[in-house]
Amino acid sequence: MKKQPWERLDDAFAPTPQAFHAQVERKLYQVTRGQAADKAPRRGWRLAATLALLAALFCGTALALSRMGVLDFLVGRVADGPTRETLEGGVTLPVAQSCESDRLVLSVRDVYLDAERLAVCVHIAPKDENAYRLLSETDIGADGETFDRIWWNGKIMTFEEWLPKGKEMLVLSPRWMEIGGQRLLSSYDWVPEEQGETFLFEADLWELDDPAAALNADGTLTVRVLVSSRVYGAEEADEAALTFTVPAPDGFGKER
Repeated sequence: MKKQPWERLDDAFAPTPQAFHAQVERKLYQVTRGQAADKAPRRGWRLAATLALLAALFCGTALALSRMGVLDFLVGRVADGPTRETLEGGVTLPVAQSCESDRLVLSVRDVYLDAERLAVCVHIAPKDENAYRLLSETDIGADGETFDRIWWNGKIMTFEEWLPKGKEMLVLSPRWMEIGGQRLLSSYDWVPEEQGETFLFEADLWELDDPAAALNADGTLTVRVLVSSRVYGAEEADEAALTFTVPAPDGFGKER
């Protein structure tokens, strides 16, 4: 019986030569092996990129921790305190700053300022880091008149454990803060660091006798922070003064 055209479709093409099958198989093997070879370095590159990103994040976190700012004190160290978002608008940087001291380097990191309060984050370090190690006077513990223990970063340490050989202990004593030459009572907080200490100085602006007189012609406020230091066991103290200017808040100096 004669086959119909649609019944002969399976014979439309001649049988594929075996050499063609072998060539296709070799090509598929080469492509597969090439893809596997490409994937290995790609995975290595991705791993390297991931590790680099993690390292960058770690370094960024370490840098952030080593650069405490005013909000770290006002928010992070106050139980049930304000949120960072509510205070961010009041954070500013000094327009200019200078330090007068024989032993210390004082520098403003940032400032929080509103109509009622001034808070300043100040980092304090010894000029000669090989000669001194700093400690706030309130961190010193004593047994009678004999030096006994130091409270350092949550640990109680002996003098020998805390002070490296060849260095002297420089005791810091915050004094007061001035705005426009008017002295204000101030409170302070601090966090010890290996190469110094970071302080927060706070003062209430309503204590100013004459706010308008404290305002500079260019709309800034001149602030001075005074700190004394003495070598432990000595009576002579060195006075350090940090002077800086910041933009005054809106409405400052007007009648209250």
